[in-house]
Amino acid sequence: TTGYQSVIFREMVNYTGHSSLTCLATNRHGRAIKTCHGRIGSSPQFAVKEVNTTVEEGKTYALKCQIVRGDFPPVSISWFEDDTEKKEWNNITIRWLKAKLEFNSIRFKCSVKNNCGREIKIFYQYVTA
Repeated sequence: TTGYQSVIFREMVNYTGHSSLTCLATNRHGRAIKTCHGRIGSSPQFAVKEVNTTVEEGKTYALKCQIVRGDFPPVSISWFEDDTEKKEWNNITIRWLKAKLEFNSIRFKCSVKNNCGREIKIFYQYVTA
């Protein structure tokens, strides 16, 4: 009689989104193994969603959009200052600014999105004399 047996092993997808699928086929004449590797897409995630900092006037400080997960599919980054998009900052992950006392507090937002979702990080910057 002729017959066949096939077994599929699916490994767990790890946090980086990599996965592999292995197919093992056997019969009375032998066996064949085929492994395929792929990436699983995920929405972006930040290490921290909200950051409040106080900066002394005239000092330089950094706004960082640090993505810890979800770089596949590729992401696009948009920055907002008090809900106004700063198009010249787009696709920059770190932005350096000088604190000005005339803006006692400013709210910045970093929006990161890809085909799997969107994440927003909010920064409140308080300036002191």
